[in-house]
Amino acid sequence: MSRAAARWPLSAWGSRRRARVGEPPFASANAACFVPTAGAGTEECSRLLCASQWAPEDSALEAMLAQRPHWLQRHADTGVRTALLYASGWLVQWHEGPAAAVDAEWQRVRSLSRQRAVRLLHRSRGEAALLAGVQIASLHAADSAGDVGRRLRALEHQGSEREPVALWQALCAPCQLAPRGIAAVGRRDLVAVTSEDNEAVDVLRLLAQETGLRIAYQRYAGTDLQRADVGASYLDLPQARDAVTRLHALPRRALGASTPMLGLRDVRHLVLLLGRHEQRARILLAAAGPWLQGLPNPPAVVVASPCPRVRQLALESLAAVPGALVLALDDEVPVRARAGLVSELVARCAARPAVTPASSPAGTAAIPSPPRRQAA
Repeated sequence: MSRAAARWPLSAWGSRRRARVGEPPFASANAACFVPTAGAGTEECSRLLCASQWAPEDSALEAMLAQRPHWLQRHADTGVRTALLYASGWLVQWHEGPAAAVDAEWQRVRSLSRQRAVRLLHRSRGEAALLAGVQIASLHAADSAGDVGRRLRALEHQGSEREPVALWQALCAPCQLAPRGIAAVGRRDLVAVTSEDNEAVDVLRLLAQETGLRIAYQRYAGTDLQRADVGASYLDLPQARDAVTRLHALPRRALGASTPMLGLRDVRHLVLLLGRHEQRARILLAAAGPWLQGLPNPPAVVVASPCPRVRQLALESLAAVPGALVLALDDEVPVRARAGLVSELVARCAARPAVTPASSPAGTAAIPSPPRRQAA
């Protein structure tokens, strides 16, 4: 165990309850930029989640980004809100809005995908969840198109029983330890790790090297056409036969992304990796506060910094987050030391009493026990 991890007061983490080939299956248009107002919340609307095969000639993400003005104009004209996800040869479309507009999107998908497989995952009337005219995400993992297709078939059979947001999260952030084509394995403890720059991703890469596990990468973009897409990544660590701890690395800019779009609705812990510079810490804390308040349940927060003034600044800044338990720790800056700190939190998650696994849309799979870190 590293010296940084050895200084952790782990008792603080006991029980806590505070057309042409490559053309996407949507019509293209050169529309003027339009930024919509938020439309989700308690309103009732028609909801549709479907998927179709798509083999773009170039970058799928660039093709979707280029279509944002078109989707924003369509939102202005019809009121439909859209989320798009690309994963290994499949394009997932989630539409919400007036019944006629959502039905038109479904008919458009079918007409533009005549020679390709189409999956209807969910269609219902219910509470809206999408917050903007268009949101775009992509998943870059080891799955093949066949793996994603099997996952879609499994979700298709239970789509009417699950909310669209649950289906979306099973597709945008599937468990990397499950058998190919399976979305989840038993209980999952989600630990988000964010930093002032790319240090959170570096921590994940080091832990992936030590464990021999693979990282999945995500990209996300919203309605702001002046901003580029942002990246995130996650690593699934096995803890028991039916439990997984997920580490989700979020660079500062990723905190502005929609949490459901990246599969981040059920965060149990947030680790803030701060340095010695107060101004840089203020920028990250300014993004972390609203992000925490947007989560359905307040997580426990670990603030790690070698500077006492930065730690105090973090405690004061996060005091306004309702229900969040915040713990400030003195740690070392090197990535290896911080990887030890994060690894110790993972071990703490694994020590929690087992709970009944939530039902998985594609079944629950057994996973091997994790490799243990050697003491430093």
